[in-house]
Amino acid sequence: MSDAPPAAAPPPPANFAFWNVNGLIPRLSTSTPLIKEFIQRHSPDIIFLSEVRMLAESPTSQATPSMRDRKAQEDKRAFDAAFSRTGPFANYKLQGLSLHPSKRYAGTLLAVKETCQQPLNVSYVIPGSSPKPQPSSSSPPQKTKSITSFFTPSTTSKKRPLPSSLHDPDGRVIFAEFTSFHILHAYVPNNGSHPTSWHRRKSWDTLIETFFTTVRSNSNLHPSSFSSPAKPVTARVYAGGSEEV
Repeated sequence: MSDAPPAAAPPPPANFAFWNVNGLIPRLSTSTPLIKEFIQRHSPDIIFLSEVRMLAESPTSQATPSMRDRKAQEDKRAFDAAFSRTGPFANYKLQGLSLHPSKRYAGTLLAVKETCQQPLNVSYVIPGSSPKPQPSSSSPPQKTKSITSFFTPSTTSKKRPLPSSLHDPDGRVIFAEFTSFHILHAYVPNNGSHPTSWHRRKSWDTLIETFFTTVRSNSNLHPSSFSSPAKPVTARVYAGGSEEV
């Protein structure tokens, strides 16, 4: 009988990087060495990317999404390579990806270092909001029937895609629940120059205000897990070239 001590639990993430990548695939084609250098230097435990601008359309009637154009095939190969053992995200697990269903627009991504504690749950709407958000002003309602991603790298476990009713229609939200904290990442819509976009931003701000009011009252934010407020953590954050402790 072995007397070896049990393996230590992985540490919770405490080092975060947030980046508006403004198109992940073009960025990978021009800046992979710089991305690798940043990750090696700062070694973030969590990486959030916004405005990844990848297409996620798939027929709702088929189990396997189709990729109809050569560009989509090229995007998938580049994305898989980024999470391969030679890619910039080699030591990370893709834990969240929410994309616009029919356009290379908006979209968010969550990657967590392999040696860290992984999220207990990941969801794609602002906690406390309706599970079926209003359609995006950038796409007609019929185009939001199938938000899912066929970009999941082969190195990750295969999970059944969430239906579009459980995603923000532009893929703007990732909410991750960890043992000691919960984190909301969002690519916030701007005010735009049309009344439709003003109303969209007003609705968004109302949802965010409601979310933080709920947090302050220590109420449950998501039915999947927490019944008590998250414990505070000390974190280092990298965003837009700045550092905050």
